[in-house]
Amino acid sequence: MAEPAAPIPRPRLELSLLEARTRFVQLARLANLTRQSTVITDGGRPIAAIVPADSVPDAAPAPAPAPAPAPDAAPAPAPDAAPGPVPGAVPGPGPVPDAVPGPAPVAGSGGSAAGWLRRIETLRADLHRQHRALEVALDEAWRELDRVRPAGSDPGIDALRLSHADIRRR
Repeated sequence: MAEPAAPIPRPRLELSLLEARTRFVQLARLANLTRQSTVITDGGRPIAAIVPADSVPDAAPAPAPAPAPAPDAAPAPAPDAAPGPVPGAVPGPGPVPDAVPGPAPVAGSGGSAAGWLRRIETLRADLHRQHRALEVALDEAWRELDRVRPAGSDPGIDALRLSHADIRRR
């Protein structure tokens, strides 16, 4: 298959610091799932970016969390390994890899996609219930209006009846 003549640009979004703070979880998930980069601005000036983890040069996968000790167990002794990175410290250049890795698969997208699908289905069911409740309330309102103002008694209500004839049920 032929290579494209020009690189395909990744989607980029610019948001203010306040908006990015409000939507941080969504932006982080978007970066993982859709490869979207988000530039965060403060007063119109770019100050940071949320990018997919594999596009960061020194990005290493986070270590798996250690299992929680039983409540009655004694605390585990500290390992004799060298201390980890100091929080806030700027990492130096890491070891040079032997080969340049290709694009990494999106990690965890299967679970995230399933979670999003569950949320969408839940939202769809909620909206269906709300729509049904609205239909019932509208039917009751029209029945009461028909009782109070029978057809032909009020030209304004008759015009409303005619305009809503397609959505009214009898």
